[in-house]
Amino acid sequence: MLGEEEVLGDEARLLYVYPQHHTVSFTLVAKRHIEYIRRQGLAAVQELDELMFPSFRPQLRYTAVLHPFIFTWEKGGQPLQGGRLRAL
Repeated sequence: MLGEEEVLGDEARLLYVYPQHHTVSFTLVAKRHIEYIRRQGLAAVQELDELMFPSFRPQLRYTAVLHPFIFTWEKGGQPLQGGRLRAL
């Protein structure tokens, strides 16, 4: 199994999307998670409010983390029935 350093690499950039326009439990968890990622030096983190995500056009390549991710998973426009999240 690969360690976090091997998966993220030296140039890892995360786009961390979470509710910032109002404070909810997900906001608090996201802030702590971002703090941990930065403290461990795992990746450069760019924070973005969830309301801005649909129109965000990055100039750099990011791995996006959506917190919380509670949208319906779809494949070909049809909701997955009993689908599982595979490795990203």
